Amino acid sequence: MDDLSETLGLNVRHLKLINLEWGVNIKTEIPPKEILTGLVMHKKKRFEKMYVSPGTHYVCTHSQVSIKIYDKGSQNRLAENIMRIEMAANRSVYINNLGITTPNDLKHQDIRVNLQNSLLYGGWGDLLLIEPSLIHYCHLNKQVPKRISKWVNPIYWLESENYTRCYQRKEYDEFRLLNGFDTKEKISQAILDKYREL
Repeated sequence: MDDLSETLGLNVRHLKLINLEWGVNIKTEIPPKEILTGLVMHKKKRFEKMYVSPGTHYVCTHSQVSIKIYDKGSQNRLAENIMRIEMAANRSVYINNLGITTPNDLKHQDIRVNLQNSLLYGGWGDLLLIEPSLIHYCHLNKQVPKRISKWVNPIYWLESENYTRCYQRKEYDEFRLLNGFDTKEKISQAILDKYREL
């Protein structure tokens, strides 16, 4: 900010922010592509594919903020599994609610915690992810494959009524955690660990 202030001849620390983008790169146990194809929706809005070269970004756009997730390792032609999760506020009201009005606010620890929490809970935590390995899961109970066939179908989630979706999501989350399908939780922990490093 000091360099920018000197270059531009004005104090950028106190300019009003309108847009802001923040996020983290995390390492994943499985290829990010397997995770990305399981992204269905954030809150009640579906993820859309945005083709870039190289790779595909998955974006969910709301009126004040958007969430973008993509394979950062593939984009930069790296051998590691690195996934990028970011949020972008396209209106100042969203970041104002996080306590941010100027670039100077970003130096405060409590503001950085607000950004972390918005990404971790409001961003990643509020999305619906189809567990990558669930489609291959076999169970002796004949009813379980029927339930799984619904859960791994994005159309089922997108076309369900709110009540059905909420009920089934609770059932889905309980089932996958009980059976060790915890990709979403591992990524939540990776986001938290990354923020602790910063």
